[in-house]
Amino acid sequence: MTGFDRVGLGLRRLRGPRSQAEVAKAAGIRQGRLSEYENGTHQPSLGTLDELLKALDASMLDLAWAVEAEAARAETRDALRGQFSPWRPRAERQPLDSAMPAEAELRRLIDERIAWVERAIADKLRETADSLELEKSLELERRLEEAGAEP
Repeated sequence: MTGFDRVGLGLRRLRGPRSQAEVAKAAGIRQGRLSEYENGTHQPSLGTLDELLKALDASMLDLAWAVEAEAARAETRDALRGQFSPWRPRAERQPLDSAMPAEAELRRLIDERIAWVERAIADKLRETADSLELEKSLELERRLEEAGAEP
């Protein structure tokens, strides 16, 4: 799956129960084009992506989270399909009592996603703290200038 497919899946996830026609109209594009974006057959331009996100009342960060959630869902689904697929030849299937490798793989995937989310939150908290520190510093400079200007 390419990055464009995942963006499309993220758009689909953000759209939720709203129809493609409704969202496409709000974004000023054709419904068929939105379908192509969601299916990963076409890539939206940055301008179109911005209009879509406005129509969905979402941000780029929301889209990133939706893409990540869809990627995790797909990896989990694929891991489970590989283990329990009825289409695998019987000789290749593991008995249910020896399904521990699949369970361990699923736990590993979940742990990876949790670690990614924790890193993303920590990064955002650092950015926010840096921003607040800068604001405090600028406010202090402004107050010192005011105090120095009034003898």
